[in-house]
Amino acid sequence: ARLVDAPDADHVTLEIDCGKGTYVRALVRDIAEGLSACGHVSDLRRTRVGGFGQENSVTLDMLEEMGYE
Repeated sequence: ARLVDAPDADHVTLEIDCGKGTYVRALVRDIAEGLSACGHVSDLRRTRVGGFGQENSVTLDMLEEMGYE
């Protein structure tokens, strides 16, 4: 896990490179426990799956413009 941001004393943003089957919420729980703190996931975003990343993604608006429903 990599610390990306800490906007205040109660919140952090982590970037985690993990494989399929990783329970991110359990990982966050374990990190918090290791810090003798409480923790939970308030936002979870998958930025890459296999060879597909955000740079290759298509938004719903783009699909609508292409004529897909």
